[in-house]
Amino acid sequence: MNWLAKNQIRSVTITTAFLTALFLDCTAVAQQAVEPVHVLVATWLIKNCEVGEEKRLEIELKKGAEVARPLLLEAAAKGPDSKVLADFDRASGLRYQQRQTLLGKGEGLGLSKEDLEAARKITREGFVAREREDFDLRYRSQALLGLGIVGGDEAKSLLQRTARDKQSPLQSSAAEALRRMQEKQ
Repeated sequence: MNWLAKNQIRSVTITTAFLTALFLDCTAVAQQAVEPVHVLVATWLIKNCEVGEEKRLEIELKKGAEVARPLLLEAAAKGPDSKVLADFDRASGLRYQQRQTLLGKGEGLGLSKEDLEAARKITREGFVAREREDFDLRYRSQALLGLGIVGGDEAKSLLQRTARDKQSPLQSSAAEALRRMQEKQ
């Protein structure tokens, strides 16, 4: 199988994993004994799990470290791929519509008149762009935290560079990942 075909299959698989993870809770995903590592990584990158669920995902990531590491390095460097972002943008658009419906009613929200008016002025494009920016940052942060779990020289090097970069919005995530990595050694 050539390089292009492998990457297309991986892209489809990761997108499928993203959509699957949106509908599954972390517990169900982490408990699947024979779960492919790429699905586990996709779940790790997009979910906000509770502490117990996160620990189960960490254990599975560590078991699949050799496969997970390059996926996490790529996620840290590039962020979510275009398919994941398109799916996220659609979901953000729906959240915007729901938000506007609530703001249209304006009752029971606990907002002052001025705050309500300011919230109503936010455009769909502005809302989705802000959501996307936050998602990208959270996705990359999760990738760095995952690298702290799977370890390896390349992971450690990236984490150290990012932790030293005072301009990086991911500096604290990298520092936390390094701290966790050192605790486990």
